[in-house]
Amino acid sequence: MRKEGYLVDVVERFIGGSGFGFRRDYLGFIDLIAVNVDKKETVGVQTTSGSNFSSHVHKICDTPDIRSNALAWLNSGNKIQLHGWRKLGPRGKRKKWDCRVQDLTLEDVKGG
Repeated sequence: MRKEGYLVDVVERFIGGSGFGFRRDYLGFIDLIAVNVDKKETVGVQTTSGSNFSSHVHKICDTPDIRSNALAWLNSGNKIQLHGWRKLGPRGKRKKWDCRVQDLTLEDVKGG
């Protein structure tokens, strides 16, 4: 996204404790926020592995609190994108990363 002119920052937090911890996404589903002044848009990005892509779509659309936050984010004129990362090539020799990108619209989130 930086190559496309976005200003990007990580908004996912690590909540630590004695011997354990967990990650917490902004609004329950945003790992990165990307702003593009030329396009006049702000994008909340959920990143995941390629194999967990559909589970993150369901997390956003089917978990009541997260769904409510996603609807508020979208109704405020922002966008939501899912980025699913995987390495390409034969096992043991995988070198190139591939990113599947999907926009989630109001209709996607409302449909649950």
